[in-house]
Amino acid sequence: MITLVRKFEGIIVANLTPFTEEGVLDETAYREHIEFMIERGIHGLFPIGTMGEGINIPLEEKKHIIDVLVDQVKDRVDIIVQGTCVNTAESIAFARYCYEKGVHAMALITPWFYPYDEENLYQNFSAIASAVPQMPIFIYNNPDRANNKLSVKLYKRLVQTCENIVGVKDSSKDMVLFQDYINELPEEAIAISGSDGLFYLSLCAGAKGIVTAIANSHPEIFVALWNAYNAGDKDHACEIQKEINQMRSIFKIGPYASGYKYAIEKRGLKFGGFRLPVRDLNEKEKEAFENAYSSAEFIKKWER
Repeated sequence: MITLVRKFEGIIVANLTPFTEEGVLDETAYREHIEFMIERGIHGLFPIGTMGEGINIPLEEKKHIIDVLVDQVKDRVDIIVQGTCVNTAESIAFARYCYEKGVHAMALITPWFYPYDEENLYQNFSAIASAVPQMPIFIYNNPDRANNKLSVKLYKRLVQTCENIVGVKDSSKDMVLFQDYINELPEEAIAISGSDGLFYLSLCAGAKGIVTAIANSHPEIFVALWNAYNAGDKDHACEIQKEINQMRSIFKIGPYASGYKYAIEKRGLKFGGFRLPVRDLNEKEKEAFENAYSSAEFIKKWER
C-alpha cells in the first residue's frame, strides 16, 4: 500500500452541484457553499458522486468542476472525487486529470447498468489504478445505484494487487458487509461509511469517517457527533445520531436528492436547482418539507 500523506477521515461531504437556469455550473454558489462547509469544520469533500449528479455531467464539465473546487479548497480539506465514468478509458482520462490538478484521492463506484462479474470489475479497477499509481483510490460500493456489488473477495484482491487502492467507501447499508470490509483487510485499509443513518454504528465498527449528504446544509451536527465519539462520549454521540435520523427523514421528502438541495437554501445560501432528469421539489413538496422542517425544533440548535 502506498504511503499516505493525508488521513482521509472524519466528515466528508457528498457535495451537491448547483446549476444555473441554463443548466451550467453556478460557480459563485459552488464556491460559497464550499466555504460554508469548511468554516463549520468538515474534513473533506466528495464531489461529482451520486448526490453531485456525476452520472449526468459530461467529462469536460467534470473537469471544470474540479478546476473550481481545487482552486477554492486550496488544500484545506481532503478532496475525494467520484471518478467512474461511462467506460474505463474515460475513467482513466478523468483520473489522470484529477491527479494533475492536485485532487487528493479518487473513489471509483462499480460500473453501472450492465451486470459485471468479478473479473470484469477487477480489470476495470486495476486498469484505472495502474494509470495513476500515486493517486490513492477508494473502491465505492453502492449496489442499489450501480447494480453491481463489491464483494469482500474482490476488495481483498484489489488491495493486495494494486498498491494505491487504500480503502472502501460503502453505501450498501449492510453493516455485516461493512464489518467484513474492515475485519478481513489489513488494519491500514480505510473504511468510510456512506450512510448518514449508520454513522454512529459505523464508527463503532471501525469506520474512519463518513461521506454524508445532510452535511451539505447542516455540517455542524456531524462534526458534533464525530467530536463526541472521539472524546469518548458515546452516549452523547448516540443521541446526536437519533437527531440525524430525524433530519434524514425530512430531507427525503420529494424526489431523490431534491430535499437536500432545498435545505441548503434554508441556511441562507443561494443554491441552484437540478439538471433533468433529476428535478426540484414542486410546490406541494416544498410545503410538506417546510412543515416538517419548521416543526423539528431540534434543528434550530444546529443552525446557530
